[in-house]
Amino acid sequence: MTAVASVPSDPSALHGLGRPLLVFAGLPLLLAAPFEFLSVFDSRPFPEIAAGTAHSVSANLVLLGFCGLLVAVPALVTHTGSTGRRLGRTAALLATAGAAGGVVSQWYIGTVLPWLAHSKSPELSGEMGGVGLYGTMALLTAGILALGISGLRSRVLPKPAAILLIVAAVAFVFPPALIALTGAALLWSGAAGLRASAPSVPATDAPMAA
Repeated sequence: MTAVASVPSDPSALHGLGRPLLVFAGLPLLLAAPFEFLSVFDSRPFPEIAAGTAHSVSANLVLLGFCGLLVAVPALVTHTGSTGRRLGRTAALLATAGAAGGVVSQWYIGTVLPWLAHSKSPELSGEMGGVGLYGTMALLTAGILALGISGLRSRVLPKPAAILLIVAAVAFVFPPALIALTGAALLWSGAAGLRASAPSVPATDAPMAA
């Protein structure tokens, strides 16, 4: 007899939530994309943009999406792709840290910047920059790239969705594209996983004619 290696058991209580959490993460990011476009192409001075509705809606939706991703990645660690492999530890750590960086940066963008704008703070006279903010955004980009590459190699994520994540990371210089592509990739991954895990309805035998 030929011994068949069994797939390791899944110790994480989050295992079954991996795909739903990807949907939860991707949907707000997609919804945020139009508002992000409006903010980027707004010709008003930056303090006015930061105090505007589009900026606030975008930041809060993206924050919600990255909160979902922050929990989704640890849940995906126990998933095995069609190659028999799982997400690499380094990639999972980078993706989790990147999602955490995204949460921090969007909290700053959606909470601190509007407060500075309403208070007419001189700190907001230029762009929203700052070493800390750009550092968290760089961490987010690295995390999305690592998740895409590892998801592609292990097939824990669908191949087109993993490629979308890689393209999203490359497009980091244009935030609306990063947000839209990441949202589409996460939603695609979650929806595809939910369809694959849905129990099939057994076919019933048709009565035979006498």
